[in-house]
Amino acid sequence: MRYDSHCHLSPEINEKLYHDSVREYLRIKDFPINLMMTNHIDENIIRLILQDDNILENECIRLNVGIHPWFSHLYTFLKKYVGETSESFKKRHYESVLEKYSKKINSSIDALLEVLPEPIPISKKIAEFNKLISLSFGNRINIGEIGLDKFARIPLSGYLCNPVVSTTGLSNYKVTMSHQIQIFEQFLELAIQFNKSCSIHCVGGYGLMYDIIKQSKVTRIVMHSYSGSVDSALMLRKLPGKNVWFGISDFVNFCNGISDKVKELIPLISDRILVETDFGIDKMGNDHFEYVDEVITKLSKVGIDLDNLWQNWLLFCDGEDKNNNPGYKTYTQSYK
Repeated sequence: MRYDSHCHLSPEINEKLYHDSVREYLRIKDFPINLMMTNHIDENIIRLILQDDNILENECIRLNVGIHPWFSHLYTFLKKYVGETSESFKKRHYESVLEKYSKKINSSIDALLEVLPEPIPISKKIAEFNKLISLSFGNRINIGEIGLDKFARIPLSGYLCNPVVSTTGLSNYKVTMSHQIQIFEQFLELAIQFNKSCSIHCVGGYGLMYDIIKQSKVTRIVMHSYSGSVDSALMLRKLPGKNVWFGISDFVNFCNGISDKVKELIPLISDRILVETDFGIDKMGNDHFEYVDEVITKLSKVGIDLDNLWQNWLLFCDGEDKNNNPGYKTYTQSYK
């Protein structure tokens, strides 16, 4: 009766690691997991999974498409001018979507431009995801991880675990909120089009996030590793026409033990809590269940029992079934 509503492929993932340690693990996985996409690297692995009938036969595996806000700068809405060089286009894009994290620090974007790749057209990517969801296995795909992050700084390597750069540390640049919102709204529209759930990352911008969700027609939302205030959670719950869930992880929600905030929050959202690890399945390996059980154990200390958490998961999946995804009916009943 365990599940992981939000897990990842680690940033270091590549095809060799996938074939060595992930493929067989997914084929024999014996409890439900909801695997996120964050960027162009793990996108390639998600595509490999979708081509593998041996994995798709395992109804425990759920997949997602999305662009995490930490990687949103790698995608562009701009188009090349006639005769424009790749370097000129790259510079024009990144100068339009990156801003200084601290105005007090004198820094140049030039070093980042040397390690950043040519940006990926977002229109092309959304069209590809549209096609993926439209295909016969579309009932295995939802939207995530997407969202907004006010405080994330761009690594000196250009993006987390850039395979062609060994530089470590953080730069003095972040992605503008306007660009993050544009990317985020592209995926909300995709969710609306196909009636999908969205797994949403939000750091430092719950007021803005609330306004966007309120105005959007998206109906099924998971606030991943929810770190907002109690008041924000109650406001989200009260949004008309929205089915809002709250992911709880050990890594984020219990990083400082069981805080007073957690003790106040959890009872108020007990019927909308989903257990998640937020870790890479290639890192957890056969210990995956222990990471899940750690969250369950800590939730039990604030009055949430296993049956409650399991029923939440089944209700979440039943919501998928009601959204014309017949594959989930068999999926959920297999674990009742």
